[in-house]
Amino acid sequence: MKTFIDVTVAQATLFARRPAFVIYAVLMLVLTGVVIFTDNLSGGSGALVVRVSNNILFFQLPLLALLISPLVVQNKGPRKDWLWTTPLELPLLVLSQFVGVAVVLCITLALTGFLALAFLTIAGTVPAGNVVSLYGYYLLLLLPVTLAAAGAVIALALLARNTYVVTAAVAGVSALTWLGLFMPTATLLTPLNFTLLTLDLNSVAGLGAERPLLLSFLLFYLGCIPLMLILAMAGHTRLDRRSGWSPKWRRGFAGLALLAVVAAGGTWQYYSVNAAQRLVPPPAADQIDSWEVVNVEQSVILNGRILVASTKMSLKNITGAVHDSVELSLNPGLLVTEATVDGKSVSSQRAGELIRLEDLPSPVPVNEGIVLELRYTGIPVLLREDYTPARSITGNNPASFRKEVVSFVSERALQWMRDSDWLAWPLSSGPHVAGNAHKLRISFNNRDGPFLTSGAVIAQDSGVDIYTWDKPPQFLLAAGVYRHDSSAEGDTWVGKLSTGQTTTTARKLLRLRRALGEWLELSPPAAYQAVELPYVQDIATGGSLLGFPNEIESSFSHSSTSVTVSDSSSGAPPEVTTVHTPAAGATLNLAVEVGRAWLSDEVFWPRNELTRSGNLRSYGVTCDPPDDAGGQECVRESLGGVNPQAPDGRWSEESESQSDVVPLLQAFAVVVAHELVLTVAGEQAFVEEEFSKWNGIVLLYLEGQGNTNSLISPYLAPEQLPIGTWTGRHNCQLAHFVVALNGFKSQLGRDALAGLIAALAQAHPPGGDPITEEAVRRILQDSFGYELPPSEMACTPGEARTPAR
Repeated sequence: MKTFIDVTVAQATLFARRPAFVIYAVLMLVLTGVVIFTDNLSGGSGALVVRVSNNILFFQLPLLALLISPLVVQNKGPRKDWLWTTPLELPLLVLSQFVGVAVVLCITLALTGFLALAFLTIAGTVPAGNVVSLYGYYLLLLLPVTLAAAGAVIALALLARNTYVVTAAVAGVSALTWLGLFMPTATLLTPLNFTLLTLDLNSVAGLGAERPLLLSFLLFYLGCIPLMLILAMAGHTRLDRRSGWSPKWRRGFAGLALLAVVAAGGTWQYYSVNAAQRLVPPPAADQIDSWEVVNVEQSVILNGRILVASTKMSLKNITGAVHDSVELSLNPGLLVTEATVDGKSVSSQRAGELIRLEDLPSPVPVNEGIVLELRYTGIPVLLREDYTPARSITGNNPASFRKEVVSFVSERALQWMRDSDWLAWPLSSGPHVAGNAHKLRISFNNRDGPFLTSGAVIAQDSGVDIYTWDKPPQFLLAAGVYRHDSSAEGDTWVGKLSTGQTTTTARKLLRLRRALGEWLELSPPAAYQAVELPYVQDIATGGSLLGFPNEIESSFSHSSTSVTVSDSSSGAPPEVTTVHTPAAGATLNLAVEVGRAWLSDEVFWPRNELTRSGNLRSYGVTCDPPDDAGGQECVRESLGGVNPQAPDGRWSEESESQSDVVPLLQAFAVVVAHELVLTVAGEQAFVEEEFSKWNGIVLLYLEGQGNTNSLISPYLAPEQLPIGTWTGRHNCQLAHFVVALNGFKSQLGRDALAGLIAALAQAHPPGGDPITEEAVRRILQDSFGYELPPSEMACTPGEARTPAR
């Protein structure tokens, strides 16, 4: 042991004295500083740690080859002879070299991270209370992969026995990765692998859903180190007989090699299982929007992470076919323990993310109903597809088959949404709300709290809280390790790893939510709460609760631009005047999100149709020039393979359908947001500029200069579009509705708009009949005497139209 320690110290000293090591340490420190100074902290300080780790791991591999291989190869003179060792000295030398290099690298990277976090703390970017957690995450992400890379370089040097060959090989692999040969689908065995590249170090949940995946990934890298070193030593003895193993040591060496193979193979298998995130087969669903839920009673007990639930629902067959089975959406982590239909026991089969109830007492005819009772239990799982976007060398693209609404539970955080698959429900494109009676009851241990709920408390004793809902909203329940802050606007709950900017955003959301409640609700809550949620994509509301996603800060970066359209007879392009108002633009962005979330809870706006076709993960769009009629052909071209960790074939929402409904919801959200900005910020000039943009776009269509499927015209760049639009299809209808509703509000006042929304909520509540453009036009005409021209007329280029009045 003393010999091993002495040799290790000597190897570490030789390694640290090399000029290349000084260059490596300086470059790592500079790289860390560059990432810190160029990062906008979107996603919180946890995301910053991930980005720093990814950049170091990506760029350090060629430096490690140049730094470590001379220590192993030991070139001597022009003949470059390998340093001769005896059979007993070879493993001792290799192991001491690895340990010495590992110690020096760990100390160097640890000091780099310490200095970076110290600077961020002094600058006030990272709260002092977060330093220990962030430092631990930094070391956890960086050190195992770095040690594996060092082991790989040592193994390659043992086999190649030449510094230049090792450096050239590693640099070549790195260069091909940088040039994109291994991208956009990054492989496991590259420094830019999918697991680390898309790692979500959540500001609320920490590693959260990533914990099994990351730990198994790091174990795999550590398990590869002994295998690489042992195989390299064996290969070296075959290449150089002077250091060959004597017969009495071969059995021991073979035993160690076998253990190393088992360790590497076992950790690889463990990682593969977790990489799939309990990937399930594609659901072979036949019943889409086949059942109407008439009445439902749901009761749930949440004990830690274990969910125990019972459901009793009345279903009505609303299709044109007779059904001899019932398909329900249910999380793959939940197991059905009992199922009955009309009081008789039936069998249940798991089919991907669905369960299929078979052997019904009798087939269910059209317009007939059944009463279904279900009991199930388990620990719900969250697929990585639903919270981590696929990333490529061309940027971030959304996942192909991501679900919009998910729930999550761990020891650290809890979020529960009504439309997630925790509660059994027929596969439907609408909200999970029964048409008649809908009662939900949730019980949980309050010692695991604090809990934030949108329900009414009915019991708080013996350490158990019980809450109930009638016609539950989208946002039901949240809990986690939060920083709580009270202000005049209400209470804010943000993650421990969140920045101060997140708290500022939460307060702004509270002001917007309070203004909306005082304007549009008959009995607004006395106090509101804004809570940061770990795995949501959009703002969600429920009573006095407002949940927002981690990366909500990105809404702050917006520059407003006004557009004035010139007379078409002149043939000149529109005059564009830029008005930079980032604060007002950020507020309006948030107001649109708040308005859309609240409207979605009050009115039945049908979601897009369900599909299994999905979209390409990484793609580019190539469009031909617009024709005379404004039409434009666009083709999506794949930029790379589909990541194998994606659940292929999941049912998700079609992105380009229901054109008469989706733009209508967005238009109401935009008009409501304009009024909220006026109330909260008093930005009259800014709101008028925004309306002028919408009006200018409508004029483009009137003059036949716009594309009916897009707001991207030859005269408008994306940054010149009004806030609340998108660059997809059906934006002509969106602009038409915004202008018409703005005209309605300007003519009859904000109270009339509130009355219109109340009438829509009464006639088309969630669980009732879905709203349509025709229904809106009828209510406007009958109740307010206001005529809304059909969107088809407004979106036909070149035709004369009657403006809304």
